[in-house]
Amino acid sequence: MPTCGLGHVGVCFDDVVKIIAHRGASAVCPENTMTAFRRSIELGADGIEFDVQATRDGRLVVMHDLSLERTTGGHGPVFATEFDAVRALDAGSWFSAEHVGAQVPTLAEVLLLTGIEFELELKGYGAAFVDRVVDEVRTADGLHRVEFTGSNVALLLLLKRKEPAWFEVTMIWLVRLACATISASVLPRAGCPSTVFPTWLVL
Repeated sequence: MPTCGLGHVGVCFDDVVKIIAHRGASAVCPENTMTAFRRSIELGADGIEFDVQATRDGRLVVMHDLSLERTTGGHGPVFATEFDAVRALDAGSWFSAEHVGAQVPTLAEVLLLTGIEFELELKGYGAAFVDRVVDEVRTADGLHRVEFTGSNVALLLLLKRKEPAWFEVTMIWLVRLACATISASVLPRAGCPSTVFPTWLVL
């Protein structure tokens, strides 16, 4: 059974702790690449956390930073770059020579992975972006495996309005703009308040 108040007022703990690989197995592989995600599965992770944003021409790609420089050697924002240009970049050589040639994955590619759950952080903007994400998750029949996170409260509320039946409760850490999720079923059973943490907002 979940319990509350273990060290922090209103914090809930379920009876199952899951291992979520942050940006995949990012300690041993270049983050947010298919290599990192597959390695996470091999290592026994329950889920993978990754970031989704849209290119200039509306394609959904998986990348943490809003700009291309750090992990690809490209230049400029992802949203200002065409998909073909992003896809041509090397997303692995910054990490090690072993991973030269790794590509920036698409959301559709990641959703094809089996035996793993997804923590999908939204890093795009506007209703059209939300619609594209929902369409791709539906196409992959992945609704039962996806929890959505993000620091854009308006975007998450828009997603919740569009899909209230399967939207997981999402918490946003407003101070550091970090994010995490907890199962919606925990809150009513544990009697937790709507504010789980002073700097977290439950939608």
